[in-house]
Amino acid sequence: MKLILCDSDDQVVSAWKGKFYGCESVEMFCGNIFDLSADTIICPANSFGFINSGTNVSYSAFFGNELQKRIQKAISEKMNGELIVGNALVIETGHPVLKNLVLAPSMRVTEKITKTVNAYLSFRAALIAINEHNRQNETIRNVLSPGIGVYNGGLTPLQCAYQMFSAYRKIVLGRIEFPNEIFEAQDEHTRMTLE
Repeated sequence: MKLILCDSDDQVVSAWKGKFYGCESVEMFCGNIFDLSADTIICPANSFGFINSGTNVSYSAFFGNELQKRIQKAISEKMNGELIVGNALVIETGHPVLKNLVLAPSMRVTEKITKTVNAYLSFRAALIAINEHNRQNETIRNVLSPGIGVYNGGLTPLQCAYQMFSAYRKIVLGRIEFPNEIFEAQDEHTRMTLE
């Protein structure tokens, strides 16, 4: 799987380049994410699938208003009406090229997520959902992702990059170090919120 990270803020892209340095299957671009080509895109929206306001409005503009209805139907039917942070769904978009959207909320409702690990949980959930999808269905080969939690969420570019790389390191690179003691988990949690 190739991961294509794209954001309109060059500081986010610069932070990614520092964290994802040496990851051969990751490309990074500054610009409009919908100018790039892939078969799947990650959408770090809210738990109720509203993509018609804020930074997510570009998804509705690109795919059309029907996508929000499809997303909310999937949340209602598969997740009992709410997709909590740390979970993700792969949803068919109906688009001929960008066929899948991975909804991975970074927040329950629009709010600041500073001092949280929500960007990590969102990206981790998206990567796990993609892996599960690839085990059971048509293979997802190219995945687009914006910066998670930076705009409405208030994370700094470095916090965003650190949390996203932490998820990538564990889920894609398989570098999972289970803590021996709870204080080790607390230290990692604190590092993610302070970076």
